[in-house]
Amino acid sequence: MSAVSRTRTARPAGDESHVNARLAAEFAADLDHRTVVAVVRTCRRRLAGVPPGSLPELLERLAREELHDVVGADRHPAR
Repeated sequence: MSAVSRTRTARPAGDESHVNARLAAEFAADLDHRTVVAVVRTCRRRLAGVPPGSLPELLERLAREELHDVVGADRHPAR
């Protein structure tokens, strides 16, 4: 394994860190940072195989939808 590939695997894939930052700020009133990071990470795994050029936008859209679902579930718990 080369130094380049080790570096790539150590950093968040795509623009994951930027997505984490934007969504953490957007959902700060409702969710803690760890929850946002966990959702983004899960969404990133679900998008495995997506072309790298499309990944940042798709990741942010999918994670935002998932986070809206989490916030909605917290505001409207099952009875």
